[in-house]
Amino acid sequence: FEKAGFEIAWANEIDKNSSITYRKNFSHKLYEEDVNDFESAKKYYRKILFDHPSSLYVIDARKRFRKLSGKTNQNINKSS
Repeated sequence: FEKAGFEIAWANEIDKNSSITYRKNFSHKLYEEDVNDFESAKKYYRKILFDHPSSLYVIDARKRFRKLSGKTNQNINKSS
């Protein structure tokens, strides 16, 4: 993605060995959290939506946030 001109803001990895390798190759923020932690997942989806609104992943983040929160047709607020 970087070679195509995209800025990588952060990444997520749960496997400790993969995290070690990732850190040796990249310098941006790496979150090492279980993606089954739904509250953390909602926090990161919200971060994509509001901190990176032009990201390719906004549509998917919105869908996943709504599914996790049960708010299928409501607006998503930055702080809720």
